[in-house]
Amino acid sequence: MFDYIKIDEGANRLLMCILILAICWFLVKWKKRATLPFNVVMVYISVGFVSATVFYCLSQNYWYYFDSKDINLAPLLYLVFLFIVLALPFCMIDLKNIKRIDDTGISPYLNGMATAIFILSILPFIDAVIKLPSLDYSTIVTAYEGEGERSSFLFYYSNQLRNYLKFFISPLLFYYLYKESAYKRYANYMFFAVFTNILLAITSGGRGTMVNDLNYLIICYILFRGLLPPKVKYKIKRIGIIGGMCTVAGLTVITFARNNFDASTASDEDKANIVTGVSLYLGQGPLEFSRNMYPSTVRTEGDNSFSLVKTALGMKTFKDNDDRREYWEDKQTIPNFIFYTVIGDVYSDLDFGYTILFCVLISLVFCVFFYKTRFKPMSIQMVVIISLYFEWVTMGFMNNCYKNYYSQFYILITLLINILLSFIQNNRKTLVHIKKE
Repeated sequence: MFDYIKIDEGANRLLMCILILAICWFLVKWKKRATLPFNVVMVYISVGFVSATVFYCLSQNYWYYFDSKDINLAPLLYLVFLFIVLALPFCMIDLKNIKRIDDTGISPYLNGMATAIFILSILPFIDAVIKLPSLDYSTIVTAYEGEGERSSFLFYYSNQLRNYLKFFISPLLFYYLYKESAYKRYANYMFFAVFTNILLAITSGGRGTMVNDLNYLIICYILFRGLLPPKVKYKIKRIGIIGGMCTVAGLTVITFARNNFDASTASDEDKANIVTGVSLYLGQGPLEFSRNMYPSTVRTEGDNSFSLVKTALGMKTFKDNDDRREYWEDKQTIPNFIFYTVIGDVYSDLDFGYTILFCVLISLVFCVFFYKTRFKPMSIQMVVIISLYFEWVTMGFMNNCYKNYYSQFYILITLLINILLSFIQNNRKTLVHIKKE
């Protein structure tokens, strides 16, 4: 199937990075600092570098490939170092300390949020079901490229409003499973919302969207796993197997469609290409960072990763991805439609030194935050914060899920809701404490 596998200096440099990553991981485990969330994050990072190595070695006869001169040790070690720095806060999350979910004073508000999500999911669900029968390779590609027919006013804006609450869907699902039968209705609401997410991703050709949603679901399950009753965990495993198979099938259909692949008529060369294509999707970032982004001397001045911050400061920026790419591609003289890892996106804005400073500061903030809260009861707000950070780091090889302006705006709304819930919760605890005295 593979006519040519290339092992040269470039492959050796990639293998050296994998070895260094493995040594760092071993040292953390040896010091008994590794937790399950940290290990999961390191698996994702390792898969990213392994996929980059696989693609490099297999793609020499592919239409898109890298030479050994494109793969340099300095940018690769830069990525290894900073990804490990970003992973360290997860060492502060000890799942053994999660004994219960603290919902003091906010349970009615969570129920109201779950109901709102359910209501706002109904029209997008109907819209996706209507589109599903007419789905084929061409319509998937058309939808992904943004050329498909736009949904009606009510369908579209119902989904837009739903996006303001989307980061609470998975945490609330497991929260209601943790609360058991008394909250079964709300658990069903969240199951419906999760299923709607999957349908929307399939009908829009959004492979990255589906992976992001599944990834977010995984970290929420990890955080709640020790709290769920055995019968619930058993059901989750059964549903997870079926749901996982459906998700893999959906991802396969989307991937084949976007690669114009037909399994029934595909030659051995075509099958080799789809394998290299998947490894490219998972590992393109480090390769392109080494070839194009690291040597680049033109910075994107915050337009790449900090558009919401620039808007808040009254500075001009881009809210549309295509406009931003077109503007900066001419100035940077490197492709702007390619993903250079989440660190590469920050590097594009801040350059070498400030990117290190940014990643170290982010890591320190989360290390302190996770450490100070590790012995306190887990709250929904905390689950959301951990899950958002987990999503940003683990998806950092495949896509920057919080890169564009609107994703950052949704996160801002999520943080404001978190602050409001914490304020209500603290006030309630203060009142209870006063009454006891």
